[in-house]
Amino acid sequence: MKKERDGDEEKTHIALRLGTNKDIFVTVYEYNHYGVAISDVTEYINESIERYLVENNICSSLKIKFEPYLSKEFLEELKNMKKKNVMSVIVDKEMLSGNEWMGVAGRNDIKQTVTVVFGKKGRGQNVPDDLITSIYGNMSTNEKIKRIRVEGSTLAGQMKIDTESMQMKHSLQVELTTDTHEVNTYDCFKKIQEYLESIGGS
Repeated sequence: MKKERDGDEEKTHIALRLGTNKDIFVTVYEYNHYGVAISDVTEYINESIERYLVENNICSSLKIKFEPYLSKEFLEELKNMKKKNVMSVIVDKEMLSGNEWMGVAGRNDIKQTVTVVFGKKGRGQNVPDDLITSIYGNMSTNEKIKRIRVEGSTLAGQMKIDTESMQMKHSLQVELTTDTHEVNTYDCFKKIQEYLESIGGS
């Protein structure tokens, strides 16, 4: 997949595989700075679904969205922290619907996400590990939990970790075509298939 203005060397590979519960697709997406972004893929698929429903007079609504796999790197870095001073949990505002705090400002233009902060900056403060790991563990099943940031320190100094920047990443070594030296698509999808099976994405 590529945009019209992109050259051949900027093509992007994406694999979608139906998950075991029939509602989730496991996705492997080739990150390419000059290629098609995952948001472009989402928009294209959703527009195609909407067009199909309209053309066939189907009174229904269906949309897809992509949620990143969480990286184990977050928990590994969490263990390296001597102190966890502040945890910020970014959640969908719907989690607080019905809560009196949502009406404190007397406005209706509150943005879609709300940041809930635990702890405070300063020496001696420490957010419990089990609280952080519990919320982190719920991210994979609760789509309203969007992001977790933790600020603290190690023996080397201050440290910040963020689930947004620690999404699951994996490098695949694939063959190139002999004529144009582009990624060999057949070999690429073969390696992706093997990787999906290794992480239980079948």
